[in-house]
Amino acid sequence: RQMCKETAFISANLATALAIKNKKVLVIDLDLRKASLSKYVESPKPGISDYLCGQTDNLNEILVKGTLHANLDIIPVGTIPPNPTELLFADRLKELLNDLRQKYDYILIDCPPVEIVADATIINKLSDLTLFIVRSGLLDRRLLPEIEAYYTDGKYRNMALILNGTAPYTGTTVTGMDMATDTGTVMGTDMDMDTEKPKNKPATRTLRKGIYRFKNIHNQLS
Repeated sequence: RQMCKETAFISANLATALAIKNKKVLVIDLDLRKASLSKYVESPKPGISDYLCGQTDNLNEILVKGTLHANLDIIPVGTIPPNPTELLFADRLKELLNDLRQKYDYILIDCPPVEIVADATIINKLSDLTLFIVRSGLLDRRLLPEIEAYYTDGKYRNMALILNGTAPYTGTTVTGMDMATDTGTVMGTDMDMDTEKPKNKPATRTLRKGIYRFKNIHNQLS
């Protein structure tokens, strides 16, 4: 539950930062089980789940416009569905995203944690970039090789890694190196992370590459 709220927080703040840059931005809450991002706009109904199951065909009916910023729109979950994974397989999601690409400069999708449900893997097929969020102080370091495998196997498109929740003072070191504290998500997969140094060197290199890749993305947006 904590990481669901964390990815929602990062999604909302990254979207707001892009909106301040005069970009037209849309955030879609596709964590259909927790709907944490939807709480930023008081969880209105209908939402994306109602659209995907055919309860509404009116896009304007599910859009929440300009609540956080004039250039930022949000599509909340709406009604919590009994079959979230099935809804994500629907052609309506792909068709909707193709239509929205023509209207927005950036579309951010908030997703549930990886490996708990298949949702993030399904959504990944429709995304251009994956920002993989880990939480300093929580993830078991033995899971770092799994993150290495996600990166090297290309399981998630253009995967970049965000280390969140690091200590605010200068000199904080995680996995034996100074880490960036930039945060953001385009496709909000997440895991938690502890601060012990892993013995697995390739996974550490991947962690560094992922964070540096996100820093490059951040610089391009600045």
